[in-house]
This record gives sequence, C-alpha cells and structure tokens, in this order.
Amino acid sequence: MSVSFKINSSTVTSSLLNYSNTLKDFLVQLKGKEELIQDNQKSQIEIGLKLDSVFRNVEKRIQKQIHKVNQTIQDIEILLEPDNINVFLHNFEQLDLKELSLTEQRLVFLYFIDSIRINDRMGTDLKFNVLFKVNPVVLLENIIG
Repeated sequence: MSVSFKINSSTVTSSLLNYSNTLKDFLVQLKGKEELIQDNQKSQIEIGLKLDSVFRNVEKRIQKQIHKVNQTIQDIEILLEPDNINVFLHNFEQLDLKELSLTEQRLVFLYFIDSIRINDRMGTDLKFNVLFKVNPVVLLENIIG
C-alpha cells in the first residue's frame, strides 16, 4: 500500500519564514529580559542586597532559552536553503507508513491527517489521496512552541 503525502512547497516555506520571524521577535524579548536582569542585579549590589544567586539562576535560564531559540532559527535557515527544503519535501512525500512502527503510524494519522480518500479502479488499482489537517510545518511550530 502506497500513500501519497503531497505538500505545497510555497506553503511550507511561508510557514517556516513566519515561524522564524516569530522566533526572532521572541529573541528580542528574551534579550530585553536579560538586560533587565543584569540592570536589576547591578542595582541590588549597589543597595547591598545579597541576591546574586537568584539573579544568576534567572540569567542562566534566560541564556539557555536564547541559545535554544538561536539554534532553532539557525536550523530553520538551513532548512530554507533550496536544496534542503527540496530534500525535506521529497522525504516527506516519500514517507512509507509500512516502515514506521505502529506508534509512529498513529502519530502521523493523529497529528497530520484529516481524511484519506480511496479510489478503486475496477478492483485492480487502489489510489489513496491524503488530506492533511494542517501544514506539517505549522504543526511542528505548535509542538516546539
């Protein structure tokens, strides 16, 4: 049984660009928070409070978020390169459900597929048409956050 997973490359590219822009905006917010933490840390030192460990912990957490967001933006930029996006689209379209475990198959159906239409051509040739719930990249964006 072969199932065709056709997706529109311009839709995928547009979704990736939108997600990248959203992440860039979020990165600006995180950097602003980091600066605010640093300023507050300086202020607390000046007035003699001993909250260094609290500020360091918060700053480390924000720096980890900044690193994760930067890495995701870089990954998206790499994926958006013409050769890479074509490979991604080709691989997604060539997805063979038989090679996936039952759990992976369930996840594909649960998250990606709205319906499957089956055309029977005189009992000898079955053709399947898969309709997606959402664009796979939008779903990825929602999962990653």
